[in-house]
Amino acid sequence: DTDTYRLYDLLVDVKIKPNGKVEVLDLDELALAFEQGLITQKQLTASLMQTKNLLDFIYSSDLPSFMLDIIRNCANREI
Repeated sequence: DTDTYRLYDLLVDVKIKPNGKVEVLDLDELALAFEQGLITQKQLTASLMQTKNLLDFIYSSDLPSFMLDIIRNCANREI
């Protein structure tokens, strides 16, 4: 067995700031990739739907407390 990692970059980034503000970044890059034929309409739609699902999860009141702690800890780190 070998370790295999697969990364699917959806081109859109979601940033959670320490103050809790959520920013959606790089939508312009997603649009440009589609316009240049680098991604299909299916990939564009999938990226937008995954972003929506992530935002729904972030804003849901059902977010487990341990997840909130992880988000807060990551948001407070300088990278």
